[in-house]
This record gives sequence, C-alpha cells and structure tokens, in this order.
Amino acid sequence: MQELNLNRRGHVFLPPDLAANIPALYATEDVPMLEKVVHAHYFVGVCDWWIFELDPEESRAFGFVCLGDKYSAEAGYIWLPEVEGLVLPVETEERGKTVPLALVVERDLGWVPRPVRDAIPERLHPYWWKPQS
Repeated sequence: MQELNLNRRGHVFLPPDLAANIPALYATEDVPMLEKVVHAHYFVGVCDWWIFELDPEESRAFGFVCLGDKYSAEAGYIWLPEVEGLVLPVETEERGKTVPLALVVERDLGWVPRPVRDAIPERLHPYWWKPQS
C-alpha cells in the first residue's frame, strides 16, 4: 500500500510484521463479536478504527469504526488506503496568529492485541453485541 502521509505521521501505517499477525478476512467470522481480537487501533481527533481481520493484497480490513458519533459507530469493511490518506485541516493560534495544521490518522503505537470486550469502550457496543437473556 502506498503511503501518502508517512512523513506527516512519522511512522508506517501498517508494518509488515503487524499485517502478518492479523487473521485473514472471514477467518474469525464464527467468533462472537466480543471475543474477536482487535489487532490494531488507528485514530485521529474523535475518530477511531479498530482492526480485526485483514486482506493485505486488497488493503481491506474488517473491524469497527467510530467517527465520533456513537450512534453511527459500526462494524464493517475498511479500505485502508482511504483511512491512511485522510488529512483533516485545522487551525490553531500561535503568538496571536492563526496557523493552519493538518492532522492525519495515526496508528496506536502502544497497542496490544486484546478482545473487543476489553478494547472498544462499552458505550460504543451496539445492543446486538450483548448476549441475549
């Protein structure tokens, strides 16, 4: 995958050693959602992407996305070049002057793989993830 924002980000978006340890697409489809392992976490601002499965050839992943609105958060397919290429223009004040900045999606460098139940905040869990009584 070509990286458009490598210099802005300062680290590789999806290093080969990480990609090699993420299960293939559909490999965990029989695993209950809360038991799936989140292998990578990406973020910018209030937006988060959690990755469960990966097709490295297609640069497509399956995971969970929250773009800041918990009611629109959902599990689904993620095209990684689109996420890597995001640039959010923002402005800040510096010495009384407005300075333009560009935020890019970063990989959580301290991420340790763990089950969804321990990785994604419970407030984002859709009702259908919870066991039915």
